[in-house]
Amino acid sequence: MPDRAREAVEAGYFEAGGGDEHAETVDEYLKAKFGAAALDHVLAPALTKITGLAPEELSPGVATLYGLSRLVMFTPERTRELKTDPVHDARLAFHSRDEGAPSDPSRVFRYPARGGIGLWAQRLEAIAREEGVTIRTGLAAEKVEPGTAGGARLTLTDGSLLDADRLVWSVPGALLLRAAGALPPGPPPRMTSGLALYHVVVDRAFATDLFYITNYDPAFASYRVTLYPNVQGRPMRDGQYHLTVEVILNAHHSEAPPSAQITDELARMGVLAPGTCVLAEAITHVRQGFPLPTPGLAAQQKAHGERLAELFPDTLVLGRGQAGAFFLRDALGEVVRALA
Repeated sequence: MPDRAREAVEAGYFEAGGGDEHAETVDEYLKAKFGAAALDHVLAPALTKITGLAPEELSPGVATLYGLSRLVMFTPERTRELKTDPVHDARLAFHSRDEGAPSDPSRVFRYPARGGIGLWAQRLEAIAREEGVTIRTGLAAEKVEPGTAGGARLTLTDGSLLDADRLVWSVPGALLLRAAGALPPGPPPRMTSGLALYHVVVDRAFATDLFYITNYDPAFASYRVTLYPNVQGRPMRDGQYHLTVEVILNAHHSEAPPSAQITDELARMGVLAPGTCVLAEAITHVRQGFPLPTPGLAAQQKAHGERLAELFPDTLVLGRGQAGAFFLRDALGEVVRALA
């Protein structure tokens, strides 16, 4: 960043009030939290890269969703000094991953050393079955009706009926309304175009020991890079090191870039050491996009929640069903707390 822009961002940071809980769009929220210069030079370009939309078209929660709730600014020493104040602590990130680690083990996020995060779902399923829970996969709720004595009656896609004293719904509420035949008319949500996943195998260890990297620079197509040998503590095979690069497809990047561009970006990011050779590569296209968090979508979700409360008063609508927790870990936490 040019010195003049950096000075403007730092000066604007101290002029900002630290946030606006009543903001309707993410540009209002981030401008109040970090200042107009930070929004213009750093945050707006990052959000446009990820979503393809301008900040004034997005809801405030998108900042937290994509990890833009804190910024790395000033010197490490100045940051440590400022972070003793809770107002600055909520806005500034440490310069090193080795600082600020939680002392409480329950707050440490971990990644399985073998098998990937699918192991968590498999273990949760095993525990539930051991407790006598019946889990039926490969089915969907074709029809949902209010129960005669509360709860809900579900007709599944295999024709079977399920009477529930209490229904817990953590996917978008529009799906429950559709299954109940009560989805009001309205425009579909704005969506990303999907993902392009670049799987690359190289002939030598990576030039960084990071587990993953998130790249917000709009000059790069690469968004997130996962470095599996660094997570697992060993290469895939002797002399073979593999990684995956995620590229979000949207109005900013509507077409998957060529593999050579991604390899060049990995070198420019300092992931690949000089002289590294690519041994194998493949691209996986994930065509299913995901809804973009716009104010219009938030208003629609709120209206859906109110309608669901009328139709299914005994149903717990959580997670994405109420525009709440987005990630599975957080949604599971919501369910546990709600049922406790």
